[in-house]
Amino acid sequence: MKKFKTALLIIIAMIGFVTISNLNNTTAQAAAWHKGIPKVLRGKWRVKHVSTKVDRLKVTKKRVYLYSAGPFHLKNIKYKKTGTRSYKVRGYEYTYLHAKTTISFKKIKGHKIIKYKGNYPGASWTKYIPR
Repeated sequence: MKKFKTALLIIIAMIGFVTISNLNNTTAQAAAWHKGIPKVLRGKWRVKHVSTKVDRLKVTKKRVYLYSAGPFHLKNIKYKKTGTRSYKVRGYEYTYLHAKTTISFKKIKGHKIIKYKGNYPGASWTKYIPR
């Protein structure tokens, strides 16, 4: 009976050790969607060599505003980091499409240029600089 109690105690200790070591190995999910927009993308942007009234992009903490041929507004924003300096932003476009829309952003040359591409028809990569 004494050997049985000793063996049982060792087994319980081993299970506890394995459980504790597995708790410390949790990692962050890089592919998870987060609320809001990262600080790197926030600000007012415009296309180089174009009037600021024509083609501009405004990114706030909770919304994305794109003024080109017509207004394009995203709300209920979530973002996911897809690369070193690239992000996907997903939200509800409530002006024309009235549907969930995903936009891709890439930062180039530090904080000077941002590239933007949407998933709606006719969207292509456009370079923006700060206004």
